Amino acid sequence: MNRKQRRAARQPGSNVRPALAALDGTRIPGGCDDCDAYQTIDATHAPMFMLNVHHDDTCPWFTTYRKENA
Repeated sequence: MNRKQRRAARQPGSNVRPALAALDGTRIPGGCDDCDAYQTIDATHAPMFMLNVHHDDTCPWFTTYRKENA
């Protein structure tokens, strides 16, 4: 099935862009099993959306990630 066929088969109203745009900047709990992280959706470059995970300063996973990718 090609892209044109997939788009034609979609149900009306299945577009998630308005739902993501409505969540722009909203804090969404979760995103990391090691800390009390939260997530935000950035819609400044819509129709491309970015999901950002904000870790605690004491997160062991993020501390290791920063050390390995500095």
